[in-house]
Amino acid sequence: MGTSTNPEKGDLHIDASDLKTVELTAEQVGTKAKLREGHALAINCLTRLKPAQLAQSGINPNEIQRCVEEKATFDKASSFLPAAEKLVSILKSTKIESGHQISMILSETAMQVRHRSERDPRAAEVLGIIEDLFKYVSGPAQKGLATKAKLAEAEAASGADDPTHVGGGDPA
Repeated sequence: MGTSTNPEKGDLHIDASDLKTVELTAEQVGTKAKLREGHALAINCLTRLKPAQLAQSGINPNEIQRCVEEKATFDKASSFLPAAEKLVSILKSTKIESGHQISMILSETAMQVRHRSERDPRAAEVLGIIEDLFKYVSGPAQKGLATKAKLAEAEAASGADDPTHVGGGDPA
């Protein structure tokens, strides 16, 4: 495993606080020039130039220095990506698993309370308090019933409009 400032894929702690980060919109990304293979060689050839050669060719030495600094930022950001992408994947998986566990606990709890309330009249006192639990647990079933009703209504409407439709509409 790596360190927090030099993470490896699978590390759960990433410290990019020393990295000069930039956030771009999707529109801005589309306007940016793409860095291609061979850029390292191009940068290296510029860094090998002596001050007299830079002056002779009209190259600003400050721009070469800025290019070297941007390359360091590029490399550092690139080194964080595998670990960050894996961390995002792990976080998404963790969220999915936790959501699954919560759903299972809520469903099981609602089932236990319903079962208990059928046998113990005093348990019914609690039912009003946990009404939101029952609404949550029965939500998918209610949505399914509403979808079935809409489909049946749409089928009945299309059958009434189409006299050749078999099985729909009024037989009279």
